[in-house]
Amino acid sequence: MKLFKKTKDNIFHSISKKHFGSDNLEKTLEDWLEANPHLLGNDILLIGRQVRTDHGIIDLLALDSKGNIVVIELKRGRAPREVVGQLNSYLTIAASWPESELIRNANFIPYSRKTNNLIKKFEEHFKCSDVPEFNSRQIGVVVAEEFESDFVPQIGGLRFECHVLQFSNFVDQAGEEYLFINTLHDSDTEGDLEKNGDDKPKETEHPQVPEEIRTRFYKLADAVHDLVKNEFCTDSDGWRVHKSTSFVQAVFSCWKTGYEGISLYYEPETGKQYLATNCLPKHNRILSARLKENKEEIEAALGKDIRWEISDWESLYEYISDDPVEIAERIKAYVRTLKPYLDKALPQKSSTKSFEDPKTEKISRENLILPILRVLVEHKGKVSRKQIKEELHKRFTRIFEQPWYKRESGQFQHKWQHEIEWANTNATKERLLKIASRGVLEITDKGQKYYEENK
Repeated sequence: MKLFKKTKDNIFHSISKKHFGSDNLEKTLEDWLEANPHLLGNDILLIGRQVRTDHGIIDLLALDSKGNIVVIELKRGRAPREVVGQLNSYLTIAASWPESELIRNANFIPYSRKTNNLIKKFEEHFKCSDVPEFNSRQIGVVVAEEFESDFVPQIGGLRFECHVLQFSNFVDQAGEEYLFINTLHDSDTEGDLEKNGDDKPKETEHPQVPEEIRTRFYKLADAVHDLVKNEFCTDSDGWRVHKSTSFVQAVFSCWKTGYEGISLYYEPETGKQYLATNCLPKHNRILSARLKENKEEIEAALGKDIRWEISDWESLYEYISDDPVEIAERIKAYVRTLKPYLDKALPQKSSTKSFEDPKTEKISRENLILPILRVLVEHKGKVSRKQIKEELHKRFTRIFEQPWYKRESGQFQHKWQHEIEWANTNATKERLLKIASRGVLEITDKGQKYYEENK
């Protein structure tokens, strides 16, 4: 790209492009964006910088006016394709944060036990009194000087809303600096980070999975879980169902990161289910190398119908029927065969005595939904999150007073509170609940019907 400066005599002088990466540190770019967040598009509130997670450091963390989390990844030179997996990891981790964890990671906002300074700062910045629910959606932004050729197609495949911005730094003869920012990818459908100008946002690039298919898959995943849970996972650990309008997935994982392991997917393009290993790119490279070294042994155990796909996320996979018994047997075979390799490739979950105690009686998040709906019905359809927790603790005191449930899970929150929050989130995604106002949930017509049919 070339940039010219016009004089009063209508003469255009070329302005030299400056290679930012050779003369500046990444910190310089962080400083620029911290002081001028409007460079990223519409107004956002920066709440954190160099935020540490289990999978690396988030350069900048922000909120938009709708309370959505914005994760910003910066590269002073060329952004390699590995950044796609890195950004996906950060967004996945951010999606799991309850509000207490978000407050902890907002290192720009002074913490106070008495006052929620994040809400106060949000109200001041966006000049509003009705603060939305935080973290209902997660948005990724990558800013770099250059990108590898397949970077944009890969980031377009993520399930999160993402934006790719390319910047160029120019300097004229007087030493004045100029910054040009070009949008290479914009998957915005609802958020605030819109393209400058009057262009309408693009339609979402991800195929939408019809609700009836998602409902059928979730029932299938539950049936499979019932068949495998007594062998290698408990009611609430090891088997997770990820729910989204654009993809459906159930994953078995006994490792530190709950979305890495052996996954059951529904593929909208073919209408089929398939099993696959599913790991972050940096872990998948280790796993793929070890699996290839033992290909004959693995095929002897799993059969020659498995397909080898050495991609960023998956090492091998196979299409499978929708028979839960068959799926359960194949998952057991995958676990028996592949767990030794996954153990070496994936970080291990830190364990505690209470976590491993087989005597712990547990209630799944799915089984918490009906009691939550009951609380709402008893309070005329609308109640605060705090009151839901208090009511459920009264009803499940014996269970929630066990050591496993009383351990801390996130800042100032016990495990039982964390499990209820996840049940609230899942019920909201299923449209059984909706957010009435900040910290208050309301039962929907669908939720009322579900309660009447299952109470």
